[in-house]
This record gives sequence, structure tokens and C-alpha cells, in this order.
Amino acid sequence: MVTEAFALPDVEHLEIVHDLANAASGAIPRRLGFTEIRREQVTPPAAPSDCGTDVIWRLNRPRSPLSKTPHP
Repeated sequence: MVTEAFALPDVEHLEIVHDLANAASGAIPRRLGFTEIRREQVTPPAAPSDCGTDVIWRLNRPRSPLSKTPHP
């Protein structure tokens, strides 16, 4: 899915959001090389088992081997 998303010309980054209480969901972006960028309070929580804190992960578009300028 990551490869397909970055095949689109206007996609500069991808984000994954999950509730902090869902540790298994946090393992996925970590394994894929995403970086945790912030945590946000959500009121009310989306599901009864949620703690109400969303964890946001980001993966920036890889730089082209021919590119001299880094992507933001």
C-alpha cells in the first residue's frame, strides 16, 4: 500500500493514526519505518476500549536517488 501511495505524484507523506490503547496497531507503522510525530486527545474516544489519545505516525516520500534536494 505504501508503494502504491507514493506512486501518486502529489503524495508527499503518509500518516497512520491509532488509539494509544491499541498497542498492536502501533507495531505496524513502527515496522514500516514510520515516525511517531505527535499524540492528540480525542473526546470522546472513538470506541469503548479506546483511551482517547490518538497516536499519529508519518512516513515521508523517499528521496529519489537522482535528487539533490531532500524532501521535507
